[in-house]
Amino acid sequence: ETDGLHGRFAQVDAIAAAKAGTLYVADTVADKIRKVDADGTISTLAGGAYSGSNNGQGALASFWNPSGIAVDASGFVYVADKTNNLVRIITPGGMVSTPSAPKGAKFNYPIGVAVAASGAVYVANYYESNVVALTDGTDIVDAAPPSPEATTVTDDSASDSAASALSALGAAAAAA
Repeated sequence: ETDGLHGRFAQVDAIAAAKAGTLYVADTVADKIRKVDADGTISTLAGGAYSGSNNGQGALASFWNPSGIAVDASGFVYVADKTNNLVRIITPGGMVSTPSAPKGAKFNYPIGVAVAASGAVYVANYYESNVVALTDGTDIVDAAPPSPEATTVTDDSASDSAASALSALGAAAAAA
């Protein structure tokens, strides 16, 4: 992969658009989060030369197969760091941090993340076959708004589970 005008990516798994026309890219194989400015200039927002789970500024941070990405209205980038089983937050200045999983929830191969217009953040868990609200850890059931009574969305087939979780994620984000 390369930076600069019309740079290249190793493998793109997800992309998110910010209000100002900036794109954020989960460059999965490179273990980096890339930023594409409106003029086409590509830069590395976060991620270094090696896979890992380090927090820190820019290249001092590390990821392991980031697969989902979303950006909120304030410019914070949320990353589903699937092989690390983490969700990561990147400030507009490139500082990476790892929030704790909400009480009662766990991240198990998170593959998607979405930010609703309300600012609520949702994470799709592949192996848990659920969607978790990052703010309070409630599971989303049948795309209903999060509530303390919510239970886990389950399915017998792993591929159907992932599709169900992603479908619920999109519907919940649209409804919020």
